[in-house]
Amino acid sequence: MLRVDEGTAVSIRPVDHGLGDGRMLSYRGTRQRLIDGAVVRQHHYVGPDGLVAVAAIEATPNGRLLRVRVSYPGHAPSWRDLQEVSDAFFPPGRGVIARDPHPDGDRNGHKHCRHLWEVPGDRPDRYIPGHRSA
Repeated sequence: MLRVDEGTAVSIRPVDHGLGDGRMLSYRGTRQRLIDGAVVRQHHYVGPDGLVAVAAIEATPNGRLLRVRVSYPGHAPSWRDLQEVSDAFFPPGRGVIARDPHPDGDRNGHKHCRHLWEVPGDRPDRYIPGHRSA
């Protein structure tokens, strides 16, 4: 699973992840990608039913945070899927926010992708990337 690293969010271990419902997300490799001018290591996982998870630690205005993108090729993941993936990738007690893509479409062009973001601190509304609280 993941371990908490001092001074960062969490680190991602490139291993298979079992979900609580018995499905297995198989590790399929790590790719580097340029996101907002920074090189990000994205860890790719695939489930037997086509569920895809891509986990990465990304720089945000609130520090380095874990983001897990969750999708299926032909439909959006269910709340249950998001809960299972959240439990598999985020340490117990860590706040997690599920975010739908922007109404104009996901910046990666994937309309079925949902995002799970790590939340630092006790005020989740302050830490949603792209969210403006009053």
